[in-house]
Amino acid sequence: MHKLIKIIPLIAIAFIVYGIIRFDWIAVLLGIILFIIGFIFHVIKNRNIKGTTSDSSTPWEVFMAEMSEDPSDVLKAVTIKTTIYYLEIEKNYRDLFKDKVLLLATAGVLDAFRYIFVDEKISISEVIDIAKASVKQDNNLADFITSLTIKIFQVYNPENALAAKHACLGEKMQTIADVKQIRERYKTDPCIVKEVKTFMESPDFSVMRNELGIR
Repeated sequence: MHKLIKIIPLIAIAFIVYGIIRFDWIAVLLGIILFIIGFIFHVIKNRNIKGTTSDSSTPWEVFMAEMSEDPSDVLKAVTIKTTIYYLEIEKNYRDLFKDKVLLLATAGVLDAFRYIFVDEKISISEVIDIAKASVKQDNNLADFITSLTIKIFQVYNPENALAAKHACLGEKMQTIADVKQIRERYKTDPCIVKEVKTFMESPDFSVMRNELGIR
């Protein structure tokens, strides 16, 4: 059962990645369903095994730590969502950003939304700092995605953070290629469009937008 719980999220990510790249939304939906099932199994397992998690760890934190054993899978997932968020923001709200740093940071904040606003393990200022460092690079979006993924590992799986960092940096050329492919193939995703519109226009997120320096 333990191995199955760990495998399900990886299969789910594979379905989601395949679906988004191929624009097969049935595969994406199946991946999301599998992901939710894996999370439910994980919560049940940890409720039945005394001492599996500490009092300070949420089920999501432990779930992320256990499923995030393969940096390549996590990097691929962050690459897809962050790139799509970036493209939607660039297309519809580019004039609201004074520079590319804030545009990169906003795409990262949307992808890392749970880590920032729910678990409160990563701050907006940290994401902005990552963007500031990445914007100096030739392939700044790919560099930003790599650095953001490394940051997620540092927070949620610190024991494997160093190995994950080396793995993510080793995937540099693949990440650049993935970003390029998504740029070429992506058209639109109603769910992403809605998420971006809500974040960029709803009064509920005005404080976050101000912190990001969005006009």
